[in-house]
Amino acid sequence: MSASDAPNQQIAVALKYNPDKDNAPVIVASGGGHVAQKILEIAGKHGVPVYQDNSAASLLARFQPGQQVTPELYQIIAEIYAYILQAGYNLKKQSNVFPTDYSSDFFTENKQF
Repeated sequence: MSASDAPNQQIAVALKYNPDKDNAPVIVASGGGHVAQKILEIAGKHGVPVYQDNSAASLLARFQPGQQVTPELYQIIAEIYAYILQAGYNLKKQSNVFPTDYSSDFFTENKQF
């Protein structure tokens, strides 16, 4: 089903980045509907922050799992990463605990209602 067939479908994308191994973030999972809900459920269980951006999720969902993000999307990745760093900083300030290493895994989602 294409995005135009289901304009209200939720989309989620999971990314992973290991600077020692990867040249760019890698798509770990992506999908709509039930798959998107499962991705977000897993993120929640592991304390991974979720960045919400319709355009980012739609663009990143075009990649297959295992593919690296192309340089054309590095600006979007930088915005996601900045959000994650800020979320981690705010969490650390509130609890003096940093529950996970946000540099390695992050999620983005597209919620349309």
